[in-house]
Amino acid sequence: RRQRQMCIRDSITTAQAAGGYKVGDTIYFGSYPQRQIDDIHTKARILEQTRNDDGTYTLNGTRYFRVDEGTSTFIFEIETIAWRVLAIDSEELYVLSEFILDSKPYHTSDDAITWADSSIRKWLNSEFINHAFTSTEKLKINVTHVKNGDNPESGTDGGQDTFDKVFLPSLSDMTDESMGFRNSTNCLNFYRRDLSSAGFETRFTYHTDYSHFNYDICLLYTSPSP
Repeated sequence: RRQRQMCIRDSITTAQAAGGYKVGDTIYFGSYPQRQIDDIHTKARILEQTRNDDGTYTLNGTRYFRVDEGTSTFIFEIETIAWRVLAIDSEELYVLSEFILDSKPYHTSDDAITWADSSIRKWLNSEFINHAFTSTEKLKINVTHVKNGDNPESGTDGGQDTFDKVFLPSLSDMTDESMGFRNSTNCLNFYRRDLSSAGFETRFTYHTDYSHFNYDICLLYTSPSP
């Protein structure tokens, strides 16, 4: 598997589902480093502050996250995560992050792997969830039975079903028109909005060896490749 951009989804429980949301709405839940700070003077002021216990910096009430990559230092503003409601099932909301949040490989090696054993699954349900949500917020995220079916086009084995709080969309999800996607496996159709829109600015993708916003980038999903 190659390293590609991804979106992340989770399920929100009764507390928010009871709020009268409908498919297509945007909700705000959790927080994550997102907007990169490029102004050198602002970066300098941020780095002058004493680090918080969690390793972040605070300037004028706003929290920032620092990443050191070789000789370069990157600063990202920690912002509330926007989620788009894809479906409502009983008392649950099924949501997908509105923006690309991070850049990780599907697996740390090129070995054939299914979702159940992938490194991205482990990262999402450990590092990401602990970074993005408070203890109280994590209690509002349901454990979901993720059905990892075979690839519908090639029949490639999807592996074991899993039970996760955070997971990637399936191929069937990403081609489901009721969720706002086009019924096509064309790579570019996986984006719900134009790549040129303001929504696809650089967001916490500091890794210099990772693919960035190119038009040939597909989203990762749980379904196996051919």
